[in-house]
Amino acid sequence: MVFFDNQGEGNLDKIAVFDWGHVFLSYPGSLDRMADYLDVDSKQFREIFLNEISLHEKGRMTENEWLSLLTGHSPRNNVDMKEFTLFYKKAYYDAATLDIRMFEMLNEIKPYVGWTAVLSNINPVAVAIIRHKFPGFFCSFRWHFFSCEMGYVKPEPPIYHIMLKGMNAAPRDVILVDVRQENLRSAQEIRHFEKGNSQRSMDRISTIHFDRGVKDMVVKTKARLLRFFED
Repeated sequence: MVFFDNQGEGNLDKIAVFDWGHVFLSYPGSLDRMADYLDVDSKQFREIFLNEISLHEKGRMTENEWLSLLTGHSPRNNVDMKEFTLFYKKAYYDAATLDIRMFEMLNEIKPYVGWTAVLSNINPVAVAIIRHKFPGFFCSFRWHFFSCEMGYVKPEPPIYHIMLKGMNAAPRDVILVDVRQENLRSAQEIRHFEKGNSQRSMDRISTIHFDRGVKDMVVKTKARLLRFFED
């Protein structure tokens, strides 16, 4: 977890937590470039990548193990690991794209909101790239919760408990913006139990499903966040 003393001027008892991938960041074409390099069908490579990356994003597979897994699917017998490692990182770096509309929205709401944090399923290479390529964006969040440093990925419940503990926050004081419904559903299952109270409390994490297929999603997200911090 990375910590920055970065806050807004609004309700400091509440925290907006954002996913990074497909909310702020994307890597268009990166997997296709890797597939071409390894002479693997792009669709097949994408399936392999997305199905296998979980352990790497949990920090339970080293970079060398992860890259060896990828090259193991290549029909080529002469893949140079050192060269592929450099190519892999460059493909990621070149493709990394920040959604300026969302970044501007984040800056626009800062005077009205309290704290901001990121909770992302992410691998160490991507963390290093974002920190270097978009330093201003990286430092826009007070807390950084990265799956590769936490040992869990969303939607696994422990990742939300670790996040809440790290921010010393109650579920009711947090709103989570994420692209995946399963991540949001899992977050909403995290409840605060009052000592001596066996009933489930309505103290739960608020959520926003960030769906890029919805018209004016950025505007709607901004409005929902402002409502949350005003309540």
